Amino acid sequence: VRALRGDLTTLVDLMEGAGHLVVVDAMRTGGAAGTIRHVDLTADGPLDTLTGFVSTHAFGLAEALALAGALGRLPARVTVVGIE
Repeated sequence: VRALRGDLTTLVDLMEGAGHLVVVDAMRTGGAAGTIRHVDLTADGPLDTLTGFVSTHAFGLAEALALAGALGRLPARVTVVGIE
C-alpha cells in the first residue's frame, strides 16, 4: 500500500510486477459528494471508462495507465475506486 501525491508518472514504476492494482482517487462527475464509483478495467474495458477522474496535473490517472500499458507494465487487473 502506497500513497501518491503529485506526479502520477511515479505510478507507472510502482505498478511494475503487480498482479492487481487498486487505485483510490477523487472524481468529479456532478454526482452527490461522497458518491463512490468502482471501475474494474479488466471487466469494464478501455480507459475511457475513467471519465470523471480529474487530476490537477496535466498527466492524470488515465494517462498513467495508458503509459503503463504501452510499456508493458500494466497489471492484469486494475480496479479504480473513485470518490466524488
